[in-house]
Amino acid sequence: MGLSGLMSIANSALTAMTQALNVTGNNIANVNTPGYNQQNAILQVNTPNTAVGEANGTGVKLAYVQRQYDSYLQNQILLEQQNNGRQSELQATYTQIESAMNDQVGSGLSASITSFFNAWQDLSTNPETPEQRATVISDGKNILSQAAQIESQYDKIGQSIDKSVPDTVKQINTLANQINYYNTAVAQAQSGTAQQANDLLDQRQNALSELAKLVNFSTVDDKSGAVTVIVGEQNLVGIGNIVNPLSMQKQTDGKIQLSMNGQDITSKITGGSLGADVEIKNSAKSGLPAAMAGLRSTIAAITNMVNSIQAQGYDLSGKLGGNFFNPLSVSALNENSTTASVSSAIILDNSALAYKEYEVRFTGANTYSLYDIKNDRSTNGTLNGNSLTVDGMQITFAGTPKSGDVFKISPIATAIDNGKVLTTDPSQIAAASSPSAVPGGNGNALAMVAMSKQIIPALSYSTISEYYATVVTTIGNYADTANNSLTFSKNVLAQLQQQNAATSGVSLDEQAMNLVMYQKSYEAAAQIVNVTSSLMQTLVNLVR
Repeated sequence: MGLSGLMSIANSALTAMTQALNVTGNNIANVNTPGYNQQNAILQVNTPNTAVGEANGTGVKLAYVQRQYDSYLQNQILLEQQNNGRQSELQATYTQIESAMNDQVGSGLSASITSFFNAWQDLSTNPETPEQRATVISDGKNILSQAAQIESQYDKIGQSIDKSVPDTVKQINTLANQINYYNTAVAQAQSGTAQQANDLLDQRQNALSELAKLVNFSTVDDKSGAVTVIVGEQNLVGIGNIVNPLSMQKQTDGKIQLSMNGQDITSKITGGSLGADVEIKNSAKSGLPAAMAGLRSTIAAITNMVNSIQAQGYDLSGKLGGNFFNPLSVSALNENSTTASVSSAIILDNSALAYKEYEVRFTGANTYSLYDIKNDRSTNGTLNGNSLTVDGMQITFAGTPKSGDVFKISPIATAIDNGKVLTTDPSQIAAASSPSAVPGGNGNALAMVAMSKQIIPALSYSTISEYYATVVTTIGNYADTANNSLTFSKNVLAQLQQQNAATSGVSLDEQAMNLVMYQKSYEAAAQIVNVTSSLMQTLVNLVR
């Protein structure tokens, strides 16, 4: 091999050690860079020279720079980040909903309802007292005022979500474009070589981590190094420079609809902050619609039943009592029909009201499925002429419905908005059960007190106060669950990130040892160069 071969070996060592020192220096420089995975210089013996009949070593080379990366652990982190993003949003929003109720400190609507019926109890002992009658009116107004405040807070929470979701969707689409850019860059960098585009892969992983905080997704790796990102069973990012943006629409009933590739994927968005916002805004079981329906059902029941009993009694003038509260009315919302409308929505029988909301989902021109939103049940029916009757309500349609048309029917939607105490004169309160008992009669006031303790089938077989207490407790339980789930998720995520740091993070102690090792190797290779140069000079001198 001779001195030239020895010099070549020394030069290969100098080159390889320089490259290894560069890798080590890069690791040290990025020790605090988020998402950076340690890189390792993988050295390999050069192809030996067999031209002279025996295998002679030709030195060393840097085969490739290895990215220290645990794909299983990184996937677990992405999954937990999706859960953490969801639980963070749920915890924050449920806390707001619970605070809006203001029942934790005993000054919420529950206390007002109790105070109202206690005022009727007090009135029954002193039915002629103007002051006590005025208290009944004042407490009735207080119920409606507090309910309106709570409803207003719910509306503000919903409006906040309406503003944040478009921003979230925009962030998701921005991240999709970034991931697509990295896909192209990685595929180009790795084309025709065994070397991975380590820094680009780290940057893409960072983008995936940010995406995981916003929405649930899965990924599929391609042999080119690109990754497909699947959201709602649609490709948000596809192979071949493809990005299918997510879009958001607000529906007529206020719910959020998410689409991709023309497909409605709302029901499939369950993770990240977006999944939480969709649940809070849309769910009739656990979201704002459920909380709002519980509140409105309570006020609707109070309104309807107090009016019913008030109408059966007699005031201080010996006249039958009128409505204490503004009576309920039926709200009919056309959610998507272009060929039909609701021409009339009335209450035929107040005693038959169930304080539930329905969707009339047409399956033909006069056939429909009546969907009970609260109980998640459907029954099929046929229009009688152009009308249907349910729970004492009659809904009449104009035009010709077609399959797919949907109308929302609610006797509670405006119970708070239209809520008003109509009885302004204390003498008009009907405390007596007969005109002959006026002015000292208290039979109707006692009937009002008895009603407050009555088990009402339409309110889940509970009293009015018990029903609302269940509404409050349910929201409180959701808030507690979200808080506990968030704490658990944070702990799990922290553990996974610690494991990942131990596996893929930069160890300064290890890098310090590598620096010394590669430095010594470099110095030794340099010494080979010196020795070889000296031998060559000696040989030159001998030839002279």
